[in-house]
Amino acid sequence: MADFMEQVQTVLTNLSAEILLFGGAFLLQFFLFGNVLWPWRKKGKGKASKKLDPSSSLSKQEVETTLEATEAAFEQGDHRTVLRKWGTLQRAGDVPAQTLVQVVESMQRLRKDRSFILAEVKGLVLKSTVAQSVEYMNDLLTPLTKSLDAGLISSLLSVFSKVGVQPDSRTYDILIHLHFATRSFEEVKDLAKHMREADLQPTQRTTLVMLKTFLQEGCLSEALQCYSELPDLPKHVGTQLVEIACRDRRLHDILPRLASGQIPMTTDSLNLMLNEALRSGQPEVAKKALDLAEQQGVEKNSRTYSLLVRSEVDTTEVRKWLNEVSATGQVDPIVSQAVLEVCTRTGDVQLAESLAALLKPDENSQAPAFMALIRFYTEAGKPEKALELYDSLVHKVDGKPSQRPPIDGRTKHCILTAASSCHRQDIAEELHEADPMRGVAMMRGCSKSNDLDGVLSLLDGPGKLPSTAWNIALDTCVENGELEKAKMLAKRMKDAGVMDVVSY
Repeated sequence: MADFMEQVQTVLTNLSAEILLFGGAFLLQFFLFGNVLWPWRKKGKGKASKKLDPSSSLSKQEVETTLEATEAAFEQGDHRTVLRKWGTLQRAGDVPAQTLVQVVESMQRLRKDRSFILAEVKGLVLKSTVAQSVEYMNDLLTPLTKSLDAGLISSLLSVFSKVGVQPDSRTYDILIHLHFATRSFEEVKDLAKHMREADLQPTQRTTLVMLKTFLQEGCLSEALQCYSELPDLPKHVGTQLVEIACRDRRLHDILPRLASGQIPMTTDSLNLMLNEALRSGQPEVAKKALDLAEQQGVEKNSRTYSLLVRSEVDTTEVRKWLNEVSATGQVDPIVSQAVLEVCTRTGDVQLAESLAALLKPDENSQAPAFMALIRFYTEAGKPEKALELYDSLVHKVDGKPSQRPPIDGRTKHCILTAASSCHRQDIAEELHEADPMRGVAMMRGCSKSNDLDGVLSLLDGPGKLPSTAWNIALDTCVENGELEKAKMLAKRMKDAGVMDVVSY
């Protein structure tokens, strides 16, 4: 019983100590965090508020000193000091736009989020009468656009709009250049539309940016309007307008401006119009463009002559353009190609002869024109002229060709056909020696069609064929059941020394 009472006494003693500790903690928390000291805290806060009253916080000299210190810290890259000075400047009420720009840039450098920056700017704008003007807003936005943060700029505009500040021409100029720099062309077009709806006149700088945007987006009507408002533009801008008009099939909208000289005519513009006239089948447009070019003294280039030749139906006019080209001393390959297309379409051999007289065999760039003329003469039934061109094209030393341009398969076939018609075995031998595998290919073709006579005739050709060709001929004889011819052919192969394992 005595032990039990001792245990009860011990429990009560410990419990009393814990109750005392709990009560002490409760009283301490009540005095520290409760409302007991609120009157004294409120009185202290009132004293602090009275101390921070802007009317008595900073003198004019202190404000100027703080502004100088802020600028010096910003130039030194000490952005934390800039923010500390900003806390002091907020008590001054009015802050110059240049200083506010430095503060915002320092906040960005210190990775402050956009909401924090907007809250700081908004606090100043709401209490500062100086900041509530469009001039102040423009002075703030102009340097901030260098960061290309369009979201921040848009949010700042909304802050100023809440105090009744509306954008002016300079504001639109700032925004248009910002969105053009970020390649946001749709935003530029929307801003240009809103600017005109607000009856605000854009500056020449803004109009130039709008013109570049409309050219980029292919908006012809808007681009023409901007173009008419800008003096002394480079000629290539007019060429871009002509290109858009051709692409949109709206040459009729731009021809009066070209005729009046508002848009200068250039060689590139002439070529664009000729190409569009050729595409759409409107020869009157080509004639009009050519007349305008002659009136303004625009020179023609090889592309121009190529388009003129392609657009002509009468070969007399083609000869006229060809003679005009020859006066320059050299016929460009694209002009030659255009003339050859007309020759093929009309079958005019005399026109082809006029072109051939202007070509120079020593010019490697004119080799394709020679090949095309060779094909034309052969297909037109003039094999002797085709071989004459081939002889002029191949330079020979001691009767052997020393230089031969690459010859495609179709041209080679035409040369062989012309050589066969004119009994020129020397040319046939040259071509076979130059390309012995062509005979193999021809022999395979005859073998597939079971043309035994054609296969054997190729063996009797002027060129020396490899053993592959002889084996094809031997296999063709066996496949057609001509064993006697196969034995005779095997004997010829043995005498010629072309028998191999495949032959046996």
